[in-house]
Amino acid sequence: MKTIFKVTYQLKILTTALLLKAVLNTKLSNTQWIALILLIIGVSDVQMQYQPPQPVSGYLEQKPWLGFTAAITMCFTSAFAGVYMEHILKKSAVNVWMQNIRLALFGLIVAAGSMLYKDYNTIQEGNFKIKFGGLDGKIFCFLAVSF
Repeated sequence: MKTIFKVTYQLKILTTALLLKAVLNTKLSNTQWIALILLIIGVSDVQMQYQPPQPVSGYLEQKPWLGFTAAITMCFTSAFAGVYMEHILKKSAVNVWMQNIRLALFGLIVAAGSMLYKDYNTIQEGNFKIKFGGLDGKIFCFLAVSF
């Protein structure tokens, strides 16, 4: 089943190409269109060959169409995120470095908030080292200098 998912998830390439064409007016070459058609044929072939195993007591029943729908939804959300990010970066007057710093700061704020929400008691108890596998300040200084 993992293989079916991985092959189906490759349709994110197709959805990204279609969204790039629709949103950013990107022109695709004939070779790229042929590659996308071959991708569709390959994914269709794998999907048609899949036969879910017979249900056995004690195991969960598989629902291939639900899984396929979830994989397609993931393809579209991933493609949309990539195309939207490219759209924002292309129309912005700010350079890429500044955009990366903004994204990193946003991620840092979200991660710190999540850590404080989930592990506030552990941090207050002074067991902060445990969460980082025993790493101490010297290691963090070494990591900061190595970049």
